[in-house]
Amino acid sequence: MTSKVPNFAQGTFVTLGVYVGLTTVRVWRLSPYFGSIFAFLLGGVASYMMYRFAIAPQIRKNAPTTALIMTTVAIDTLFIGIFNSYADYLQLHLGIISRLFLLNDSDFVLFGENGILYVAPVLVVVLVLTLHFLLTRTRFGIAMRAAVIRPALASVLGVNVDLVYAISWFTAGGLAGAAGALYPLWFISSPDVAFSSLLISGFAGSILGGLLNIYGAFLGACIMGVAELLGTVLLSGWLGTWIIGYRIAIPLTVMVVTLLILPEGITNANWRGLIRRLRVRS
Repeated sequence: MTSKVPNFAQGTFVTLGVYVGLTTVRVWRLSPYFGSIFAFLLGGVASYMMYRFAIAPQIRKNAPTTALIMTTVAIDTLFIGIFNSYADYLQLHLGIISRLFLLNDSDFVLFGENGILYVAPVLVVVLVLTLHFLLTRTRFGIAMRAAVIRPALASVLGVNVDLVYAISWFTAGGLAGAAGALYPLWFISSPDVAFSSLLISGFAGSILGGLLNIYGAFLGACIMGVAELLGTVLLSGWLGTWIIGYRIAIPLTVMVVTLLILPEGITNANWRGLIRRLRVRS
């Protein structure tokens, strides 16, 4: 939203959090929820470093968006190699299963269910409310919104746009890292988990909700998650379990349909105009 860079390396910070969570549980013998704190800090620092040394210099040189996208893709590819090397180290030297692993045995149990079932939705609501308060009730949040809408004008009015960009990248990387640390509590994880399954779903949810709307991202992610999981269950019941391997087709379909019909996303769309056009065509 701030620097207008589609970050294809966002999944990198999720995977970083995944392996911070694995290290926290299997090496340090701590709760995975402590790992989410470490992952937030490490993911935030990694994202900030990426912005400071790879993205910001190109923005100052007015590099095209395609060059920025390719930079994020290159960084993502580099980190996949790093994660695979670290997974090999854990497996060969420490005897820790570091591919296709789960950490659900380290979670607490409440009312017969794993704790993540309660923690995850509460955490999401708290984060959304916190971001809402930050953006609407604090001077920095207002400055951030100004930098998103009119960066040149915001700079003239005294807003440190570069600082706003840096903090937004840190926050985005930190939240992804924290989510990654909790991901193995429910889903099987590997070094390529973000690239193979999360990246497309994340972009589909963001596009569905609206790329420039935090509340839209939350709504789009919820809809996308439910559609992907329930859609896979229903299709596997009708067509057979072989369809599970093609689960990625659901977010791809949602993305294509949204870009064709509602490119602004469901929260930014002109619904009256869309209904009017559909009536005229019918």
